Amino acid sequence: MLKWLSQKLSVDAALPLSAASCVEVQAATLLVEAARRDGAYSEVDRETVTASLMKLFYLSRIEADALRREAERRRTLDWQDAFAADLTVLDSDRRERLVRLLWEIVDVQGLGCAAGEDLVFSVGDRLTLTPERISALRAVAGTAGRA
Repeated sequence: MLKWLSQKLSVDAALPLSAASCVEVQAATLLVEAARRDGAYSEVDRETVTASLMKLFYLSRIEADALRREAERRRTLDWQDAFAADLTVLDSDRRERLVRLLWEIVDVQGLGCAAGEDLVFSVGDRLTLTPERISALRAVAGTAGRA
């Protein structure tokens, strides 16, 4: 399964998922962290993270579920460790999509509170997005979620 998933992610199939798709796992870890910001992590939250990963990396449900489970396993680390490998290797479109997806998760859970906003702004800053752009992406995420 991991060999197949590694091939689908266009990485070295000899490497385990945890080493082979570093950027994807780190992005997934951030999405899991955002989903857990309210102190709970339900099946609905898991489905939201899986759907977000499918959108962000164009994955099948099976691939996205595997990636989400890997992120959940690694979540015991501080979420900021998700930046151990530089996520700025993502192109600008994917960086912005990641921030939009974080906003969707934070806002769907009613986490428009300081903790949720701090997470998204911190991630956006590390992705080299301006505060203005991060705020604008929230509006886009809100509109996309209603369409």
